[in-house]
Amino acid sequence: MENFTEALISDNEIAGKAIRLLFWIIKELETGRIEFYMDYQTIKEELKVSKDTYHRWKRVLEKKGIIKKVKTNLYQLNPACVVKGKGHALLDEFKHQIMEEKQEQLVT
Repeated sequence: MENFTEALISDNEIAGKAIRLLFWIIKELETGRIEFYMDYQTIKEELKVSKDTYHRWKRVLEKKGIIKKVKTNLYQLNPACVVKGKGHALLDEFKHQIMEEKQEQLVT
């Protein structure tokens, strides 16, 4: 299996583009947390990007399973971005939540 960092660098949708937003997210994380607050105004000021760019980058990160929306402006970062190893409890919890959400979508 490809290393997570190598996968990011080799992904043309992320490398050099949405990766800027990912690095901002990682910088903003509180120690031991994977949830973070993010809104367009903050990203506009800090990364100097347009609203379209912000939404495009956010969609890419969501589509790739790097972040997921919890509620308005509250997101979770996939623990694989910041945690090494496959058996880490945060990573297992994140994967479990994604599986449950996919099952719920299939039912509805």
